[in-house]
Amino acid sequence: MRSPNPTPRAARLAWCVFAIMFALMVLDHVDRQIVVSMFPLLKARWSLTDGELGLLVSVVAVTVAVGTIPLSIVAQRWGQLRSVFWMAVIWSGATIACAFATRYGELLFARALIGVGEAAYGSVGCALLARLFPERIRATVLAAFLVAALIGSVIGVMMGAVVIEHWGWRGGFAVAGAPGIVLAVLLLFAGRQVVRPGSPDTARKEGLWAITAAVFTALAKARSAPLACVAAGLQLICVSSMYAWLPSYFHREYGLASARAGVAAGFVVLAGVPGAIVFGMVADALKRRLPASRYYLAAAAALLTATFTAAAFGTARSGPIQLVWLVLAAMSMTGIVGPVTAAIVEVVPAFARATAAAVLAATQNLFGLALGPVLIGMLSDRHGLAAALTAVPVVCCAAGLLFVAAARTYARDRKRVDGLQPAASL
Repeated sequence: MRSPNPTPRAARLAWCVFAIMFALMVLDHVDRQIVVSMFPLLKARWSLTDGELGLLVSVVAVTVAVGTIPLSIVAQRWGQLRSVFWMAVIWSGATIACAFATRYGELLFARALIGVGEAAYGSVGCALLARLFPERIRATVLAAFLVAALIGSVIGVMMGAVVIEHWGWRGGFAVAGAPGIVLAVLLLFAGRQVVRPGSPDTARKEGLWAITAAVFTALAKARSAPLACVAAGLQLICVSSMYAWLPSYFHREYGLASARAGVAAGFVVLAGVPGAIVFGMVADALKRRLPASRYYLAAAAALLTATFTAAAFGTARSGPIQLVWLVLAAMSMTGIVGPVTAAIVEVVPAFARATAAAVLAATQNLFGLALGPVLIGMLSDRHGLAAALTAVPVVCCAAGLLFVAAARTYARDRKRVDGLQPAASL
């Protein structure tokens, strides 16, 4: 069990591990989203539909959704640190492989391999950080870690727009993939200084079937977790749709060149960074007075997102007013990441945290990150992109209602876990 008062050296090492994992999470989503800025070039090169372009984003989310739970269980047996090292190596290598695609099918396959590498990084990373940092700052730390995904998505769009302007889309994939391998080696070195072999929450020696049975039994007892997972997945339909299609929207509706459209979309989406951190800090501040505040804040974020996106795409179709609504939507749509992840890992025993985070990641990827881009792409093929984006507020409203329902059972779930022996509940 981790000491409640870690030494200054241990604290510094924990923050060092956090910094490297944060940088890897940024690169994770750079590699995932850089293809968005390439849409106009790929569309012209292979005569692709918007649905096929959206699938290049969604296929990564699909493989993440399929792989995140089994790979997280394997990581419980194999060791979290060693697992995240190989994950980073695989997704970075697959990104580099995208540069060598000669047809759409090859590029789609390479993109799917990126998802295989990324599948359990977020869930295993959250479990590792939940062990390294105390509960009083846990939602803030996890929000800061997960907001790296937003920063990476923005950098991917903006960097892709600049790189392809000078070196083409193949150069964009090559530049995006290489740094991840270097950071993976640094993480392995730094992590071994703070994550000792045999320490709690790193590797369990039981068989995979025993671990699987134990973690899913723990998850089944947490009534709030399934509701929150589905709600988070619905909310991410908005997030993924904005990430994938906002550059194309600016290109088509505002007449911006591809590079400028990508940069403009990046600045709008970047507003989600302070939004996510602020919601995480507020959730930590309210935790003692209102135990279910994590879910109530997530509900507020979802309903605010619905309001702002409805105003942006339903009433103000272009111009400065629409940009204001889009920035406000970006600030609220990421408000769920820290509070929801912290709440879910807090309603299961410590050994099940990685898998609990993996279930959350699977539903987020399957319902949100995978469904959003391709659904909006298909609607765009029929009705136009502007009309397609008006469907986003509906799913945000549904997410808000589910978060409220999850809040009603959170306190009971947390009390049950707190009653377990200390070694099982960090």
